[in-house]
Amino acid sequence: MGYPEREDASGTLHHVMNQAIAQRPLFEDSEDVRFFKRQLEQQHGRGRIRVVSYCLMTTHYHLVLESLKGELAHAMRELQGNYTRRFNFRRERSGPLVRRRYLSKLVDSDVYFHTLIRYVDSNPVKAGMVQAAPQYRWGSARLHHKGTGPAWLCRERLMRHVRLYTDESAFPAGYRKLFGASATDGQAEWIERCLRSKPVSEGLGHLDGLVRGAPEHVQAWLRGRSVLADGVGLVVPVTSTRSLSRALETVRANRGEQLGQRPGCRADAGCLWSWMYAGLLRSLCSASWVEIAGTVSCAQSTCHRRAERHCRALEANPPYAAAAAEVTSEAIRESSVVLASGIPA
Repeated sequence: MGYPEREDASGTLHHVMNQAIAQRPLFEDSEDVRFFKRQLEQQHGRGRIRVVSYCLMTTHYHLVLESLKGELAHAMRELQGNYTRRFNFRRERSGPLVRRRYLSKLVDSDVYFHTLIRYVDSNPVKAGMVQAAPQYRWGSARLHHKGTGPAWLCRERLMRHVRLYTDESAFPAGYRKLFGASATDGQAEWIERCLRSKPVSEGLGHLDGLVRGAPEHVQAWLRGRSVLADGVGLVVPVTSTRSLSRALETVRANRGEQLGQRPGCRADAGCLWSWMYAGLLRSLCSASWVEIAGTVSCAQSTCHRRAERHCRALEANPPYAAAAAEVTSEAIRESSVVLASGIPA
């Protein structure tokens, strides 16, 4: 059975990641890192990719690559194959080195792009290897913060975002202002969920407009999203479970128990909030029924019923829909680098 076809075209941007098998080291010394970077340079020289950002950790790597010819799969196959052969030769070993072909996610949103760069840069910080991203010698953050680097490390796309979203004209200062902060735990969870989500027809291109959208726009999108998640399975996540939980608590505290219960309806406000939590875990976080059951501490069948009632309440209960839209907006703002009035949060 062949691999599913990945979305790839000239000019598209991708988050690419892979890790070593059995939790073994993928990069054991500086020579491994130098050879891997030479492979990136070689693929750049062949006109297949531009390297926007990278971070080479001990057991895995993260790359942000622009595909120039729609040949990202060919570039990564050659890169990983050459690296594995060299790694094995130096250590007199044989067999596979990485766990899979590679994971990749199309980057088609400015909000997602800004959060992703912060996430890639902050990997060694989250792992406790350095105090700040520029201190890590095997990542591009060190070079971007100084405005230096090899010819194959392209900063045109980064510079375009710096000019668009900051008042800085110089690259190093603009990069530090736009991407200098480390990703939060909620932002890291969102990026990792996106990377591991199955390809679907819906991407993240809608996210930029959604974070600034009017409540009516968010409600309309949420109704369609809930039906999609319930009908065809998991969708691309737009927030993390941590961010959703905090957002729901905040909105519930502000709104109290006013969710538009109809007279004679047996469901109290507590029930309606539980419907919303299960439904939004599914439609916003792309959580499986097993994950939802573990999060809310109930049976999977109960979670499914709650999510179905959430979908119906979005259509039939305007106060409920308004509250769900408010939770959605707050959760997305919490888990991503939101760009408000042209200046990043």
